[in-house]
Amino acid sequence: MPSLRMICRRNGIQLQNRDYRLSLESPFSVDDIVVLFPIVKRGEPFSKDGNDLLETAKIHLAQGKFDVAYDLLSGALGIFQQVYGPLHRDTAESCSLLARVLRETDLKGAIQFQERALIISERVLGLDHYLTAQAYSTLACLTQIVEISKPVLVPAYRALYLNLILGDLNNLCVVDIVSNIGKILHELKEKKQSRDFIIKAIQLTENVYGTINLNTAHALSCHGRVPVSRGYK
Repeated sequence: MPSLRMICRRNGIQLQNRDYRLSLESPFSVDDIVVLFPIVKRGEPFSKDGNDLLETAKIHLAQGKFDVAYDLLSGALGIFQQVYGPLHRDTAESCSLLARVLRETDLKGAIQFQERALIISERVLGLDHYLTAQAYSTLACLTQIVEISKPVLVPAYRALYLNLILGDLNNLCVVDIVSNIGKILHELKEKKQSRDFIIKAIQLTENVYGTINLNTAHALSCHGRVPVSRGYK
């Protein structure tokens, strides 16, 4: 429950690790409180130079100027490490964007940057943050390019699990994750599991776009290699 976790962090409360039924009138009791700790207000450092480099890099990246974006992101990352230290949200974002830049030219380097971004995101934002789930999904996509193997499924399953925790499954991110898992399982000759995931991906696509939509038709055509009957629901 990310919202409950955020409330506890901001108010200095540590609760027992159990399943809380928030639908009840009184889901908590005094015995659920493990410890109270003080919240100290402090000024967060801010690097204008690093932020300017990061935002400019995003513009060049959107324009397809990867060489310029790489230089700007490298400079921003160096500044962020000096100002914030190794663990900061902006540092994670810089590493993730560097992984995106290197995807076409240095896949091994891209994976290393994405793994670094994932570790920072877990420690700074938490295990149940949507950006952490996104980082796992991106890592799965990058490792899938290198080799189709069972270890590739680890970050993909983790991304799916985090999205289950975060809530609604009817979003484009989950559709892509479920679809990719189905494709990987198909390449690994896991026919039954692959078919189940692909059927689920088509169902989720219909939930998001509707049954009469080009995206739904595209999902059906992309998974044409796997025998799926039209009465899959």
